[in-house]
Amino acid sequence: MCVRGTGNALELSRSIVCNKTSAKMSAVVNMMDMQQIEFRAVIKFLTKQGKGPQTILSEMKAVYGAQCPGKTMIYKWYGLFQQGREMIEDRPRALTLKRRREASPVFDDSFIDRIQNELLDAEAAAC
Repeated sequence: MCVRGTGNALELSRSIVCNKTSAKMSAVVNMMDMQQIEFRAVIKFLTKQGKGPQTILSEMKAVYGAQCPGKTMIYKWYGLFQQGREMIEDRPRALTLKRRREASPVFDDSFIDRIQNELLDAEAAAC
């Protein structure tokens, strides 16, 4: 657990350790992301060469060994590339309503209240 404090030596050392740990974790995540991108690029390349998913799996196992992605991932990305997908990166994930409220002034509380009132009015008019 990271503890931020007023400045004594123990708290300062904890802060330094926390920052280094966070940086290392971030680097590990980035390396994992890069490895996933590499795998997808290989799958895309072999798909464009006309190889099937089973061949792609066996070739990747020969090269990557234990690091090779699973059969499900290979079949998934093979199918996406067969359907015409070109992008190997993940698509941005949809924002949750809470994050949309924070990210966009359009979704402030007054806007949401107004929409709720309009829905209630429309429901009352329909009855």
